[in-house]
Amino acid sequence: MTVKADELISGDGVTDPWFQNFEVAKLAAASPDLVNSVLLMLILLAALFSTKKNIADNHAPLSTTQTEQVRGIAILLVILGHLLFHVLKPRAALILSGEAVACFFLLSGFGLTMSIRNTRKIPDTFWGRRYRRVMIPYWCATVLVLAADHVILGKTYPVFMIALTTLGINITEAATHLDYVRWYITLQLIWYLLFFCCFSIFRRSYAVRLLFICGVCIIVLDYYLARQGWSQIFAFPFGCMCAISYDRVCAVYTQHRPTLTTAAWSALIWLFIYKTKLNPLLEATAPQFICKLVAETNGLILAVSICIIIARFWDAGYHSRFLLLCGRVSYALFLLHGPLLIKYNPLIRSAETLPLIMQCSLFFCMMLLIAWGFQRIVLLIQAGVSTDKKSQQTSIQRI
Repeated sequence: MTVKADELISGDGVTDPWFQNFEVAKLAAASPDLVNSVLLMLILLAALFSTKKNIADNHAPLSTTQTEQVRGIAILLVILGHLLFHVLKPRAALILSGEAVACFFLLSGFGLTMSIRNTRKIPDTFWGRRYRRVMIPYWCATVLVLAADHVILGKTYPVFMIALTTLGINITEAATHLDYVRWYITLQLIWYLLFFCCFSIFRRSYAVRLLFICGVCIIVLDYYLARQGWSQIFAFPFGCMCAISYDRVCAVYTQHRPTLTTAAWSALIWLFIYKTKLNPLLEATAPQFICKLVAETNGLILAVSICIIIARFWDAGYHSRFLLLCGRVSYALFLLHGPLLIKYNPLIRSAETLPLIMQCSLFFCMMLLIAWGFQRIVLLIQAGVSTDKKSQQTSIQRI
């Protein structure tokens, strides 16, 4: 028997008068497409007006500063997409939040593989270090959201569901109502585990191929059995493949920069046409599994295109401080923006276009400030955990 989320969550869900709960009622915006266009333009202007000359002369693609800017673009598209999908009604035509998640998975797979690229064996501390890096901020956010749901919405959750979500297992409908993006954490942990197993047992090239096979299994099992709605499955192994072939990637990029830049901008135009014109037609006529595969492809197209464009700006001698800031706090933004945007929004109230744009802009600024503060606190906690762990190891060695 399937248990509905309403049966798992107690509380009436009525918001405090100071906050808007868009789970209960959407905001009837007059021109969602106009709001979307203006906000995208404001993001672009913020990125351009915050450009700064590069100090480093490293022109290799996917350097740390470049990938942080890619994460910055991705998290901005995710937040904007969730605004358009969960807050406004009717929805805008151009929503790229689903495709933008591919950037995070691709960079995660790339970063993990690059970290062990020159080692013969994965360090014993690999899994624990990565798990803590993901889970400590996640646990802090979980405590905050559970407390806010109880105080502001009067909601409580069953102990079993809280235990599962604490472990990073978000497969219940109730977990969706806690935060809509928690599926990403579950899938990320699965990829970490598969990565550790594949690269510990097999040679690098075979491990990447096996990860792609795992991706096929995940997408089929999720579509036909689990029904979790996981997306951008292949971005992680694609990022691993880019790291394994990094020298070749650099050579191709160096030799074909103008062509790749043209292709990247053309791909973005294609995504605009597809999302606004072709996607409604495809969803109405094609099987859902085909639509899912097209979405997977579009996610990879978006992620690769953004990486190329950011690399080209870096080659020209510039980077965006705004995108760099957003990228550095992107994980905190990812963990916190959903509940504040959807369940207890303190700023967005007006359905009129101009006030709505102003309120959304203020919300973005507020989220940046909150994410920065949250990350500072989490870094202190992580530093304390690392210090305690080193002290324990030192004590054991002395014994």
